[in-house]
Amino acid sequence: MFSFTKLAAAAAIASAVALLPAVGSAEIFKGEIAGVGDPVHTMFVTFANQARTADVEIQVNAGQTLTRSMLSGARGEIEFFSSVPSLVGLMANGQRMYESVEDATEVAGNIRSILGFEAGA
Repeated sequence: MFSFTKLAAAAAIASAVALLPAVGSAEIFKGEIAGVGDPVHTMFVTFANQARTADVEIQVNAGQTLTRSMLSGARGEIEFFSSVPSLVGLMANGQRMYESVEDATEVAGNIRSILGFEAGA
């Protein structure tokens, strides 16, 4: 004989198992940011949380350099990243930190912005 607690637990497990295929097949987008706890991190996590309300899952990976994240994004390896507008010009012209990156000028045209904000004082 099942008690109410056992019946509720069984129903919860059955519900979770029924949801597994839907959760397992959901696309997870990748995002990268530089620091943890700074304004950019706070904004990005908030953005990811809001995206989740529309059933869009964004995995946030912190601790990445902006210049490398911009290259990864321009190459299509990640979907979301933070960047500094002045670095886009350097990438497009193969200057400074992008001098030795063979495809920097080629992929720079792939960078798109979906929002901007002031992170400083």
